[in-house]
Amino acid sequence: MFRITFIFIAGLIFYFLTMGSWISEGFAAPQIQINEFMASNGHTVSDEKGNYSDWIELINRGDHPVDIAGLYLSDHPNEPLRWKIPTGFPDLTTIQPGKTLLLWADEEPGLGPLHLGSFKLSRKGESIILTDRDGKTPLEKVNFPEQTRDISYGRNPGQPDQWVFYPEPTPGKPNHLEGFKTAKNAMLYVFYLQHKTLVWSIFANITILLVMVFILLSNIKKRKKMEDQLKYISYHDAVTGLYNRNYFEKELQRLNSDRHLPLSIIMGDTNNLKLLNDAFGHSKGDQLLLQIAGILKNCCRQEDIIARWGGDEFAVLLPRTGRKDAVAICSKIKESCAQEKADPIRPSIALGTAVKNNQEEDIQRVIKTAEDNMYKNKLIESKSTSYISISSLKKILREKTHETKEHSRRMQKLAIRIGNRLGLDSSEKKKLILSAGLHDIGKIAVLGEILNKPGPLTASEWEIMNSHSEIGYRIAGALPELRCLADYILAHHENWDGSGYPQGLKGEEIPLIARIISIIDAYDVMVHGRPYKSAINHWQAMEEIIKAAGRQFDPYLVEVFLQILQEINAYPERETAL
Repeated sequence: MFRITFIFIAGLIFYFLTMGSWISEGFAAPQIQINEFMASNGHTVSDEKGNYSDWIELINRGDHPVDIAGLYLSDHPNEPLRWKIPTGFPDLTTIQPGKTLLLWADEEPGLGPLHLGSFKLSRKGESIILTDRDGKTPLEKVNFPEQTRDISYGRNPGQPDQWVFYPEPTPGKPNHLEGFKTAKNAMLYVFYLQHKTLVWSIFANITILLVMVFILLSNIKKRKKMEDQLKYISYHDAVTGLYNRNYFEKELQRLNSDRHLPLSIIMGDTNNLKLLNDAFGHSKGDQLLLQIAGILKNCCRQEDIIARWGGDEFAVLLPRTGRKDAVAICSKIKESCAQEKADPIRPSIALGTAVKNNQEEDIQRVIKTAEDNMYKNKLIESKSTSYISISSLKKILREKTHETKEHSRRMQKLAIRIGNRLGLDSSEKKKLILSAGLHDIGKIAVLGEILNKPGPLTASEWEIMNSHSEIGYRIAGALPELRCLADYILAHHENWDGSGYPQGLKGEEIPLIARIISIIDAYDVMVHGRPYKSAINHWQAMEEIIKAAGRQFDPYLVEVFLQILQEINAYPERETAL
């Protein structure tokens, strides 16, 4: 028992003694490191004699002053003890904590204890070895690459294990962070520092040269782009993007040869373009042309030449295409038009075709034949086209405004009775009946929020609303079937005393049919109401018409109209309305 206790106590004593020795040694031996050095010193820093020699900077990383006397420095791994730092000069060889000390590798030990007597550093690259006083324990070993004149090699303060090149050495001071990883970059930086003016001059000249080259290339590119744009404009239509007539005629010359026969030509004339331009503005007309252009491109082949011939006409060149295939393409175009949405009118086009089969045939005569066929087909289709257009316009009017089929029917019934009472011939009665149903057709071009506004209109809104007579006039003028109604539609808001619009006509200057429409329209609106105006009964409406006789309405026509109403007792269901 006693033996075990003795061994335990002896072990504890040995442990604490060794630990104390280790801790004491750790504090007693501050870390000395190589911090920075220069292997080719031309004029960076000089020693106390003014000589520019290679130097090695040591740093004390510890917490206590350290005298480096007795430590060994060498530039050869096999001879680590090549130079021993002399002892006996503690004032010169002691390094304070965190401070540095320069040693001169100049092979001139007679100049002082800080001058190494056995070696100089090689700029081609070698090793620096720092050995402890016992001649055995290595403290530091640095293998360095080829060095550049007046550029030092040192530790990176942010990463002490990393060595970098310093174009601006800091002997006797802490290393800065502006180091370079390669000597070439450091050398370029030194060149820049030494020749800033030259470098900036070269840079400025290069910049000016590059700017001039850029401007030149930019001008060339702009010129090329402008040339391309001019070429495009000279050969393309601005609205549809199709080829224009100039390009068509140029291609006509190219394709007018044996190897492209048979050569078919399709001529097309767009229906209702003037109608859309007059009723809705040229933007809607351009939209129609774009629709037709899209249909033609979808129905023709890539090698076909599609062009806007002019105005509302298009032309198509079909190389190596016979009559049968050309007719099939025309049918396809017609079918595609019929499938398009009416916005506001479904696109349609009259087509005519002709074929050149022999080289002896005159191509201009072929074009003329295609045009003649187109106009012939347009005449044949005109009634059908006008009917479809009128139906579309009526539908748009009913969808957009308070106008209804019942309103038109009531107007037409009254128009027939007045026409019969006045003894109008069948032609005039037909015009009267048609005018009764289409007098407000111009309202399709007025904004819906104005047409159906529940409250009173502003002055500018009234100006827009009152324009519907003129718009209706242009619409009727654009449709052959309605052309005879244009003057009546234009004048149906003129007043007997000249206070109406748009022309301010007075008395019998106003067409008779327009005067009739004015009365029956006013009556029907009064007894059936509008979103902005409540309905009144039959008798109240008759009183209002009597009051307006001689001012708004033709007095004679008012008498005729009142007689008819008394005879038929029109709208009895409204007689008790308030």
